[in-house]
Amino acid sequence: YMASHTKGLWRLSNASTARDSDWVQCCQNPGLITAIGISKSQPNTVFIGRNGGGNIFRIEGADTTSSTYHVIDCDPLNLMNNGYCNCIYVDPSDVNHVFVCFTNYNAKNIYESHNATSASPTWEAVDGDLPNVPVHWLAQHPTNSHVAYIATEIGVFYCDSLAGDSTHWHIANNGLPNIRCTMLKLRSSDNTLLVSTYGRGMFWATVPTTGTNYNLTWEERGPLDIGGRTRAIMLDPNDPSHQTVWVGSVSGGLWKVTNIDGLQPSSINSIDQNNSWKIYPSLANADDNIQIINNSNQSKVSVSIYNVDGQLKASTNNATVIKLSSGS
Repeated sequence: YMASHTKGLWRLSNASTARDSDWVQCCQNPGLITAIGISKSQPNTVFIGRNGGGNIFRIEGADTTSSTYHVIDCDPLNLMNNGYCNCIYVDPSDVNHVFVCFTNYNAKNIYESHNATSASPTWEAVDGDLPNVPVHWLAQHPTNSHVAYIATEIGVFYCDSLAGDSTHWHIANNGLPNIRCTMLKLRSSDNTLLVSTYGRGMFWATVPTTGTNYNLTWEERGPLDIGGRTRAIMLDPNDPSHQTVWVGSVSGGLWKVTNIDGLQPSSINSIDQNNSWKIYPSLANADDNIQIINNSNQSKVSVSIYNVDGQLKASTNNATVIKLSSGS
């Protein structure tokens, strides 16, 4: 299935051999679609979210519908906020159990429903004590439906038990930078969770399935040789070994690895303790400076600075001060 900005939802059958003319429009245009959630327990039931307006819609039998199909409003009571919907997660074992994530500040961003296909679904916010940050994605624990992981503007969080406004969220950034995380994908064959980030590629962690501690320890998996924002992850469904992973980047193109388990963990070498850094006045402002004080025996320090879009903004091979220009 593919979302269109102006023509609703589209489907393509037999994608490996299909032609561009084989795309079929599944519904009338409900607005700019920004999120798609597909049920596994009730095939061809598809939920869609928009860039505003709050309402979530549903298409029944999307494998046979046409451009005249009227989408079903899944929030007729307007219980959710009017922000940008970035993710719809449908419980693989229950089509009625659905999560919706929004990317807003100063608003509720995570909603849960246990009757999403009813005539008048109810939605409950489960933000709880989560910091005031946008939420980009959600993944459910593979064996405990009360536990969830979320990708946010400042990393990954998890909860031990979903409980509406009383939900308590823990940060799960062990081995992961405090960075915007954009998508979560679970490899169910061994409960490996993958997360995509802005500027640092992809990380993975093993989801605990025993005990009561659901925290994660992450390892960096690349791709390390490109800049830009990693926005999407796909586990190749045609690979029975589960070793092929596709990664899409905003400025770095499409990447593939066919032996994800064989990649060696990577890390950034520690900075010599004799060196120090000064950032002033503040990197939140334009025309700021980074001062490098090199007290080691090394004669040269090389530094490159990129923005969140992967663009090189400043670099030096042997200077003590790097000047950041406006707009960096």
